Amino acid sequence: MSENTTLAVYQKITDPIQAAAVMGHDMARSGMFGFTSDAQGAVCAMTCICEGITPIEFKRTYHVFPDGKISMRSDAMLAGFRTKAKGTHRIISRTTEKAAIELTLDGHKTEFSFTWAEAQDEPFVRAKDGKAFKTNWNTPRIRMQMLWARVVSDAVRAVAPEIVAGVYTPEEVQDFDNKAPARPAIFVSSAPAAPAATAEPPADIIDAET
Repeated sequence: MSENTTLAVYQKITDPIQAAAVMGHDMARSGMFGFTSDAQGAVCAMTCICEGITPIEFKRTYHVFPDGKISMRSDAMLAGFRTKAKGTHRIISRTTEKAAIELTLDGHKTEFSFTWAEAQDEPFVRAKDGKAFKTNWNTPRIRMQMLWARVVSDAVRAVAPEIVAGVYTPEEVQDFDNKAPARPAIFVSSAPAAPAATAEPPADIIDAET
């Protein structure tokens, strides 16, 4: 479906909230998008309506995790860089040892790289014990994909941040560690503290027995 056809369909919607609810219900029940609730489907359906994309385009662009986190695929980032920012890219290296890419935007070329040697100094490649490598970094082919996804994300984020706008690749999200909840903030009033009440001397003890 072309962009013009998609927009024409969405422009006929008179109640976008109701349409997103119905569309989101079907998206969630289809099992095609990884949603665990109708609410997730409704949010993503509203995204489709606002951005003028089909549900299939949503699936090609984003990845939804079971906990609700949304990420953008690295190939979608590059596609957005080429089509929306009108930039170009050149693959310099895409191996198990090094990922390197050159982005060109407005006539300016910038090269980005990330090596396996550099990754081994980062905490996100290791398990919680800090020693063994995570499964998604331990296999050569997947390691190549991990390096590539990270260098693409870093490159597009630096050159054309409007394409990603705070969204990370699925490979990066998989390496996010759950952190302990922050301690509640302690608010200190700027008003002068009230003087402490002076304790009164205890009253004489009265024997109630007659």
